Amino acid sequence: MRWLVLRAIAFATLLGVGNELVLAEPIVPGFNVEVYAHVDLPGGLSFAPNGDLYVGNSDTPAKIRRVLRGGAQVAEYGNATLRDPDSVLFDPVGTVSGEPGAVLVAGGWETYMGHISAVLPDETVVAVFGPSGEFFNINDMKFDQTGRFLATDAGMNQVLECSGGALEVFATLPTPAQSLAIDAGNNIFVSGYDGTIRVYDSFGNLTNGAFATGFGLIPRLEFGPGGAFGEDLYVLDVQAGRLFRYDSIGNGVQVGSGFSGGDFCFGSDGALYKSELADNQILRITVIPEPSILMLLSIGAVGLLLYAVGRRK
Repeated sequence: MRWLVLRAIAFATLLGVGNELVLAEPIVPGFNVEVYAHVDLPGGLSFAPNGDLYVGNSDTPAKIRRVLRGGAQVAEYGNATLRDPDSVLFDPVGTVSGEPGAVLVAGGWETYMGHISAVLPDETVVAVFGPSGEFFNINDMKFDQTGRFLATDAGMNQVLECSGGALEVFATLPTPAQSLAIDAGNNIFVSGYDGTIRVYDSFGNLTNGAFATGFGLIPRLEFGPGGAFGEDLYVLDVQAGRLFRYDSIGNGVQVGSGFSGGDFCFGSDGALYKSELADNQILRITVIPEPSILMLLSIGAVGLLLYAVGRRK
């Protein structure tokens, strides 16, 4: 359901109605931004360990998509009975689905009932939870450091948890829950519809009610994988199209701009992947390598050669 809202925001902006969403060319200084794959109405993103990328669908009912490693091949995955299949999560050991290698897909029905389904490796689709009125609009799904399943439910202002049994309430928010990210200490960072990021310990106790504030309606969260991106918290302010980086004590800096509605995640290759809803594509963002000493020497040698040739003329 949330992706339909983003489509409305994006199209309204394209038509000149409102000015919240920035649709300029994405820019991340010091990093290369390139198109990884073309996918219609891309939603949530989740990588499998083999490098295949699963992409939610902002249409409904619809299939999700699988982008094979490298981005060259994109195919529909599952079947077209999935309702509002925008949130996806690869379930490597079958914690929630019961079958290793399944892809969890969450969404909401028009009757204010939520569901979590699973696309099994043979592309059979099975119901896991719901349709149920106990949750409605799952916006984000993650596994924590212990393998526990966590999900934000905007419809009921809550975060849900599951360790292989029933869904239970992990925490209740004063605003619709949007996205979540888990740090190395198993602290859970949750963004709300009020543009505030709150922090909970692994038991669901609120430890910081305003880690960061001032974002638009749908902030998306991910922790960096190390390497060029470090291990800080990255926040995508979807409504403004801006990407921020926050350290452990809440100091933030803008590191990118010009994005449209969609999700983002980090791949096992250390790159950042961003679904661009307005442009029907997946972007891959990688650091621009600094020139090596050998490269600089080669450039210098070529320059000297060109200079010598010019002198002869």
